[in-house]
Order: sequence, then structure tokens, then C-alpha cells
Amino acid sequence: MPNTQIQTTEEVRSYGTKITSQGAALLADCLLRGEMLQIKEAAAGDGGGAYYEPTVDQLELKNELWRGMIASAQLSPTTPNMIDVKIVIDDDVGGFIIREMSLIADDGTDEGLTLAICNTPDTEKVAISQGVSGKLTMVMHIVVADASILEFVINPALDTVSRQEMEAALLDHDTSDTAHADIRRLALGSAQMD
Repeated sequence: MPNTQIQTTEEVRSYGTKITSQGAALLADCLLRGEMLQIKEAAAGDGGGAYYEPTVDQLELKNELWRGMIASAQLSPTTPNMIDVKIVIDDDVGGFIIREMSLIADDGTDEGLTLAICNTPDTEKVAISQGVSGKLTMVMHIVVADASILEFVINPALDTVSRQEMEAALLDHDTSDTAHADIRRLALGSAQMD
């Protein structure tokens, strides 16, 4: 995540993603061996209750409160070697403020290895039990020297699409010369032929 600064009355806060030392070593090892590195999960936490800036020496989040599959990962259209990783935290998880996220690489252990950590502006994660639909989508940005060695384990069922995105996709489809004809017209035409 590119460093972004937000001015508050108390202090200037800086937000960004850092590849951990253990993550950098694993990336280098995969590059040298010509192997893919599988990113299997993402995690989110509350930072122990306060803002902090992650360090490369961290082995895990300060206070992990959620871990799950990744909804999508794609190269950024604007920044070379930046990957935009989308996570979706479900309705039944919540009641905390997200201040940190991480990506978990498959290192052969059950827990995995924390590849990268980012801090985030305070983002409330409510749960449906609090009377509000609480599904939350967040994006973590990671910049690597060679994005081609990363392989993300994706659960596409988690990915969400906004109404505007869906309408834009339908409009693109309907105005395309290669789009199929209107299904209703085809159905009516075949029914009239019988």
C-alpha cells in the first residue's frame, strides 16, 4: 500500500504495507529456486487497540481477530508490481475496529508465515448480531519485485460486486458486437416457430 498520511489534531499518521523480514527471505528463496509462493489467507486485527506502524520484524499481527480466504487478487492497473488483494469479512464476525491486516503465505506449517503487514485507518467491523448487516470488504496493496512468483488461493464466492459495477458490466455486454442476442427474444422466437 503506498504510504498515505492523514493529519489529525494529535499527530500525522502514516499508512502502508511492509513485507516482513521472514516474508522477504521466503520470497528470495522462491525466486532462487524458481518456485511459486502460495498466499493462502489474509488476516485482520485491531492493532492491540491503538494505531501503530508495522515493522519488518513482526512475525504476526499485534491482535489478530479474523483470518480467512482471499476474495480476489489482481495487478494494479496504475502501479507496476503492486497487487491489490481484496478480503471480505462476513456478517457474523465483528464488534471491533480494524487497524491492521496481513497476508499469510504457505510455508508448510498449519499457521503459515506472515508475508506482509499493513496498518489501516480505523475501520469499524460490526457484526449482524449488533443489528446491522456487517459484511466488510477491504483491499490490501502489496508491492513486490517480481509479482509472477506469487500465487493466490482465491475463493471467488467471497467477492462482491456493487450495483454500479454490475450495471456497467451489463451495459458493456449489451453494447458489444460480440454479445449474444437478447435471450427473451430468442425464447419468444423459438416458441412462435412451434
